[in-house]
Amino acid sequence: PGQSLAQWRADLETAVALQTEHISLYSLSLEPGTPWGEASLRGALTAADEDLSADMLELAIQQLKQAGFLHYEISNFARPGYQSQHNCAYWRRDNYLGLGVAAASCLANHRFSNVTTIEQYEQLLQQGQLPVLDEELLDINDVMAEAVFLGLRLAEGISFSDFQSRYGADVRKRFRKQIARLNKAGLLLCDEQGMRLTERGMMLGNQAFAEFV
Repeated sequence: PGQSLAQWRADLETAVALQTEHISLYSLSLEPGTPWGEASLRGALTAADEDLSADMLELAIQQLKQAGFLHYEISNFARPGYQSQHNCAYWRRDNYLGLGVAAASCLANHRFSNVTTIEQYEQLLQQGQLPVLDEELLDINDVMAEAVFLGLRLAEGISFSDFQSRYGADVRKRFRKQIARLNKAGLLLCDEQGMRLTERGMMLGNQAFAEFV
């Protein structure tokens, strides 16, 4: 809040000058139950203007590309060879196992997270129980929809053949209506190999993802 475009430009220039290899850019989310979230509810703190936020992202894309960064995911930029393999696993919906307090895991259609305090974690283990707080079993339709909106976060988008081999379905047929709407709105680009967000789609990612939620 209160940040100007000039300040943002200076931040970007400083980050590049420090020979940074990877930069993640997110606008501030005012979450319920946090000090800033509560301040926002009281009217003591105002979220950043959406138009200004869009101008900031456009400036970042322009400056970081000129500095040699790859815009490989909506909010992430890296010098060649320094893309985050950890986060790419999430966006490609690979399996991951989280170990420890509050850790989250996703194994195929099984998603679960652990309890959030050391005390609970130790107590459950001592009782011979898994320290799981929440878990969810997704059906194949949910899994495929999730794979689409996560995969579209990546600049490379979604490969039709990879999707077919992983889920046994043609993504173009399964989500025909959604793809048609996004294509008509200029948010999605399809070719013979796959589909990905356009530059406008990268700016309006949440609007595109909402089609699959």
